[in-house]
Amino acid sequence: MCGRTLAVLGMARNLYFLGTAGSGKSTMVYAFQVWMNSQGFDCITANLDPGAESLEYAPELDVRDYVRTEEIMQEQGLGPNGAQVAAADMIALNARELAEVLETFETNYVLI
Repeated sequence: MCGRTLAVLGMARNLYFLGTAGSGKSTMVYAFQVWMNSQGFDCITANLDPGAESLEYAPELDVRDYVRTEEIMQEQGLGPNGAQVAAADMIALNARELAEVLETFETNYVLI
């Protein structure tokens, strides 16, 4: 099945980059996106880290547009860990909405 058909059928493949804080996930997503584009692969990026202070890339979906750890800390008087847990709960409650945003893109790969 060609890549174009995958995009039309809404069958983008999600590639997840996991690791501890400071392990280089965002740097890897950026580098992999650059490599994929140089090889002719169509891909988009999604940031699901509400505590990310900066990114080397501009994600097509950025969870920080919906929830930010820093704002939760200020609004709810939580520390960084508590705010991260609260943010994860908020993201989980809105997972369908985030998935629907990703589904609007005609792409073959989503780097998360």
